[in-house]
Amino acid sequence: MIEVKCPNCGVVYQIDDSKIPDKGAYATCAKCRTRFFLKRDVNSQEDTTQHDEKQAPMTAWQKYTNEALSDHLKTFAEAYPDRSLHPEVTRLVQIAQDTSRLDLIDKMQLKERIQKIGKMPESYFHNATDVHAGRMWQFTGLQMAQEQDVAEYQIIAQHDRKTCQVCFRLDGKTFSVAQAHDKMIGYLETYEKMKKLLAAGGVSAEEIADEIASAFPFPKVEDIDNKSPDEIRNMVLLPPFYDDCRCQVRFAW
Repeated sequence: MIEVKCPNCGVVYQIDDSKIPDKGAYATCAKCRTRFFLKRDVNSQEDTTQHDEKQAPMTAWQKYTNEALSDHLKTFAEAYPDRSLHPEVTRLVQIAQDTSRLDLIDKMQLKERIQKIGKMPESYFHNATDVHAGRMWQFTGLQMAQEQDVAEYQIIAQHDRKTCQVCFRLDGKTFSVAQAHDKMIGYLETYEKMKKLLAAGGVSAEEIADEIASAFPFPKVEDIDNKSPDEIRNMVLLPPFYDDCRCQVRFAW
């Protein structure tokens, strides 16, 4: 038996780890309905009687947490030694690791998200702006959420003197994963189409900028104020909301 603690409400469960597949499995808390990942304790059959009582062995959950929250960028370098990760993605990963308000399950998925973004075509990274790299990063999260039937995501903003009024107003707001995923697909299609037109000499750089901006515009304070919660939700907003935006996304498991 292993002890597993819900990352959301803290309820502790005793689980027979022999029933957990070697590759791990998702579990749902009976109290708060939070969905989180379990990994089998491969050392559960070892004799632990020699451990000092003051230094009890880590549970499978603790081991998985420690592993998942460390060396995400090293994981990418080892998996893709010939590729470089956009500096903006590196910055966003660090922000996510340092943001206490994000659920543990979101932080644990950073490793998978880095591996997923590493499989994107190299053209996505070639001369990508910080904003575009940030949107690609959020898109990997949306893809994973879609695959796992997650319905909503929540905006999490950093609260300090650097936080803009748009981020303050959107902090805690929830939006539809499916709608944001469709919106992001449209944005990426527009981006690729305009890049091809530019290469063919069919449009100017200014025309490309205008087209991309209209496909996924930055929200302004006046766009958010005096709107009902439903009206804001229908805007389907997804960070980054400006250059160097520090907002993150938490998925509603």
